[in-house]
Amino acid sequence: MDKSVVSRWLSGKVMPSGHNRARIASEIARLRPGFSALAFESPRDHFLAALS
Repeated sequence: MDKSVVSRWLSGKVMPSGHNRARIASEIARLRPGFSALAFESPRDHFLAALS
């Protein structure tokens, strides 16, 4: 994954594709059981709470 792509995701300029959101969610879920790609669709505060 090119870091410029991730940088655009983090800045909010673009959203990861559904495929990439699923891949990211899978990796996050390894550290935060129960995390799913659905968190990307929730309000920001809910998303951040799911990460902590």
